[in-house]
Amino acid sequence: MNLLLVLVLLPTVVVAPPPPLACDAASHPDTCHALSRLYNAITYQNHSRLPWQNHSNVCARQFIQCNNQGNVTEIDLHNLALTGTLPTELALLTHLTHLYLFANELTGTLPTSLCSMTALTDLMLSQNLLEGALPSCLGNLSNLSYLGFSYNKFTGVLPTSIGRLTKVRTFKGDYNQIQGTIPESVGNMTSLVYFVMSYNQLTGAVPSTMGRLHHLFDLELHNNYLTSLPPELSNLQALTSLSMGFNSLSGPLPSSIGHLSGLVGLFLENNQFNGTLPSSLSLLTSLKQLELDHNLFSGEIPSSLASMVQLETLHLNDNRLEGALPVELGLHMDHRMVSLFLSNNLLNGSVKSLEKWCESVFQEGNESSVQCLMGGNDFNKTSLLQNHCVEQHCMH
Repeated sequence: MNLLLVLVLLPTVVVAPPPPLACDAASHPDTCHALSRLYNAITYQNHSRLPWQNHSNVCARQFIQCNNQGNVTEIDLHNLALTGTLPTELALLTHLTHLYLFANELTGTLPTSLCSMTALTDLMLSQNLLEGALPSCLGNLSNLSYLGFSYNKFTGVLPTSIGRLTKVRTFKGDYNQIQGTIPESVGNMTSLVYFVMSYNQLTGAVPSTMGRLHHLFDLELHNNYLTSLPPELSNLQALTSLSMGFNSLSGPLPSSIGHLSGLVGLFLENNQFNGTLPSSLSLLTSLKQLELDHNLFSGEIPSSLASMVQLETLHLNDNRLEGALPVELGLHMDHRMVSLFLSNNLLNGSVKSLEKWCESVFQEGNESSVQCLMGGNDFNKTSLLQNHCVEQHCMH
């Protein structure tokens, strides 16, 4: 008999879907159906199912929390090595406020039905393998306080509807492949405290509307393709960390940066800033970390930087800075300064003002915790010979 004919005559094997997980009579039918679909859509550790008993009450199941009325309010399935996809029927859990799915291996896209889960306050999806675009209806989740989708494979753009998330305090979507510009509507997210979208493919200017986010504490947008900073960012008086390194930011650093009096960390490294360092940087008296390396800054290092006595990290390397080191800088530096990078500029003159600081920080047994790089300049050779600590520890 012809082999092809044999194959055609073989009976077709149909794999039946797994039976639904039943609940007891006290459980709401919609809730039971939603959890049954979730139960069959994902696999638990070692390719088994979640440890939920058939015909059990949904509120008695592991990883589930209910309110006094028997409505499911929390599902906590984080870090359980889950695989599979998210079923659309999750939207039947209309009382759900907390959904924790982070640190698993879930795949597929976010079902748009999630946008109807308007009771959600915490949605944590980070550290999975989720992909596709974020639903355009994401802004319907108007009660969200925490939205985390970091470390996935999301693509597409940030939907303009995120502007309706006026209660969100934490918005974390770093380490994805999100493209396009940051929507102007982000300025309506006036409860924001943390906005983290680093390691994506965002382009264009940072919208001026971000200047309205008066509660913003941490703004992290490094490792994108952003091109400019609006002067309105100087309105963010609550900001303690501005991280915009590894972008395509260009032009002079605006003097209004000095208005961010609460800054503790300013990270603008690996961009294309040019012009001189604004003396207004000295107004940032709480600053501990200043990283402006790998730009196109020129001119002299302002002596006013000496007033930044809290500095622990000062990275100005790989620019076009010139002239002598400000004497005041060395005189005011103490043991708190543990990372001084001035290498690969056009600096010259004496290094004497740094010798006292160098001797105080490079004490015996302390070398591994202090970094000083000043090579690739044109410092006075006699000065280097006379200041042994700087010559030994900084001129690599």
